[in-house]
Amino acid sequence: MRPKLRQGHHRKPWKVQTIKSLKTLNTAYEELTSKGTYKKLLEVVKKYNKSKLEEKHTKEETARLQTELKELECTLYDEEKFYHRRIAECMADIGKIKDEIEDFLVESEIKTDYIEKWQNSKIEMNEILLEGKEQQKLKELKKIDADMYKESRVHQEIVAAYSEMQKDIIIETAKWEKKYNKDCKQLEAKIEAMKDKREKQNEATKILKETYLKREREINDYKIYKIQQEEKKMILQKRNEAATKIQAWWRGTMVRKGFGKFRKKKDKKGKKKGPEKK
Repeated sequence: MRPKLRQGHHRKPWKVQTIKSLKTLNTAYEELTSKGTYKKLLEVVKKYNKSKLEEKHTKEETARLQTELKELECTLYDEEKFYHRRIAECMADIGKIKDEIEDFLVESEIKTDYIEKWQNSKIEMNEILLEGKEQQKLKELKKIDADMYKESRVHQEIVAAYSEMQKDIIIETAKWEKKYNKDCKQLEAKIEAMKDKREKQNEATKILKETYLKREREINDYKIYKIQQEEKKMILQKRNEAATKIQAWWRGTMVRKGFGKFRKKKDKKGKKKGPEKK
């Protein structure tokens, strides 16, 4: 579950942000008007570029962690597939061994039953037809008993060997299951750690995005302010030019008409100096 961000941890109230932006703009404007420099503005731009670079590094780190997580998931999937296939093969071998043992037991019982019947029928026939060969048949029966004993002994040894093999397979299977569970737990712990790290990276990215949007709004406001100042400067320049033209026209009019300080002085006889004739 993604952890919730604390309130007020990465975001200030909008009023405080607005006041801070206005203070920054006022400081830059005062510095520009008083000293003719814009060091404060350059500092803001440098901070913005630095936050932009940090955001880029954060994105690259997040992409690298996501790639590493995908590789771990692929490795986990391959190991799970391998161990499941190995367990299935072991179970199939155990089933085959059980089937072979059952077939051997059935075949032994059939052979034993067949031999016993064959012996009984042979004894009856010998008793009826060949009573004189009883000792010879008894020897043959002893030999057959010895063979049966050997077969029974071989059967027991085979059963014991299959039992040992089955025990070894069970122990090996339990060992691999234990190792598989241990590896799964370790991989799950790594995945959880990666998830927590990714959540922290997402939180940091979110904070950087908000900082970037804030800086972008401040830059846009400053651009609008600069455009307004340029417009005011152009209007003031036009007004100054118009005032200069009006003043020049008025001075020319005063000179031509002789108003104010340009009024023509009278001579000693009280006559005005006439304009010179061309």
